[in-house]
Amino acid sequence: MPTIQEYYDASVEHEWDRLGRRHRTEFAVTMLALKAFLPPPPADLIDISGGPGRYALELARLGYAVTLLDLSAAGLPAG
Repeated sequence: MPTIQEYYDASVEHEWDRLGRRHRTEFAVTMLALKAFLPPPPADLIDISGGPGRYALELARLGYAVTLLDLSAAGLPAG
């Protein structure tokens, strides 16, 4: 039985693709909710359990200073 960290390290590309290709609507709706409730940029944010960082990257692109913390050490997928 893999540890939780091993599971997420092995599925980093799956999670990246899940929000980027297969579940774009989920990503878009979540971003709308975040924009509605977060203070306007520039603001400091912490993304805890942010996985490969799709939301953190988009929030940084919008002008937020984002710190991402995650149990997985795998990081962004290659490519």
